[in-house]
Amino acid sequence: MLVRIGLLFSMVFLTGCLFTVDSDRSATASMWSEEQLSSIERGETSQDWVRTRFGDPDKKRIAKEEGVEVWVYESVQRRDTKVGLFLIFSIDVDDEVRKRLSIEFTDGLVSSYWTDSRKV
Repeated sequence: MLVRIGLLFSMVFLTGCLFTVDSDRSATASMWSEEQLSSIERGETSQDWVRTRFGDPDKKRIAKEEGVEVWVYESVQRRDTKVGLFLIFSIDVDDEVRKRLSIEFTDGLVSSYWTDSRKV
């Protein structure tokens, strides 16, 4: 009886050692912080300032109105998590969040900016 309890205890203890979790994160180069966004002032912040702080935009759009241009910065954050119990099961969970920052300029100065994100 004591041998059976010892064997059962050993099996439960060893099973815990076979549980694995592996997680990888990656992000694209275009990233921005709330602090950077809060330093943008409508009507005063120039395109040169934005380019210095955020880099070159991923996309540029020229609006139909003369002197209006929209710069778009995109960020993709990916997380890949693998969870498994040796020889019993394995789960692979992929998570992706896409964020976009759009900055509208009128005559070279920021007139508006907004962010949006979506989970894929």
